[in-house]
Amino acid sequence: VPQHYSITPQIAWQLGQEIDEDRRGTVVVELQKKEGCGLGLTVSGGADKGQRPHVSNLRPGSIAHRCDALLVGDYIVSVNGIRTATLRHEEIINLLKNAGTNVTLEIEYEIPDSGSSGGNVRSHIHDVTLTKEVSGFGLTLRGGMVVDKMRAHPLTVVAVRHGGPADREGCIKVGDRVVAINGYKVAHLTLTETLSLFSQCDTSAVFTMSYDVAVQ
Repeated sequence: VPQHYSITPQIAWQLGQEIDEDRRGTVVVELQKKEGCGLGLTVSGGADKGQRPHVSNLRPGSIAHRCDALLVGDYIVSVNGIRTATLRHEEIINLLKNAGTNVTLEIEYEIPDSGSSGGNVRSHIHDVTLTKEVSGFGLTLRGGMVVDKMRAHPLTVVAVRHGGPADREGCIKVGDRVVAINGYKVAHLTLTETLSLFSQCDTSAVFTMSYDVAVQ
């Protein structure tokens, strides 16, 4: 099972901590339920559990998994505009079950380290054409523009879904940064705006990606 689909000791430790403001990111995730199907999302925590409500499992192949916008450890701030901070675990579960066909989740997450050692590195830029699935391109991103521009982080790949378009293409790796989509530069976009741009793409899109290479 990929690490980001289950709670690891590191994630468990993080769940007991408040995310530092400089590393805190938010994103709005839109999910559409299919008749007779759940979201495939397991939520732990709640006001009665001593932990903030968070994603504790994503069932492989489920709607929540294939949306490519959620990771285990993400905090669930609200469901369809209803904030979860004061809700008990059972109330949050019922809220998700009764959310209707269209489910809007406000998510808070910790922006990962960029991975750059600060040594002698050179950025390489290349274009990758990805075929679009109904659910997207098989990439999970974190970062993006925020109100305080000094706290903005590059839109960085943190997961590549096994069997998805990016995985099949093979050139995009965790840690790579998105520079542009179909020639449209994304440095000024929030993560939510970038996901909206994904949804507007047709059957394929050209991703301009950047990655660092150590200079000997």
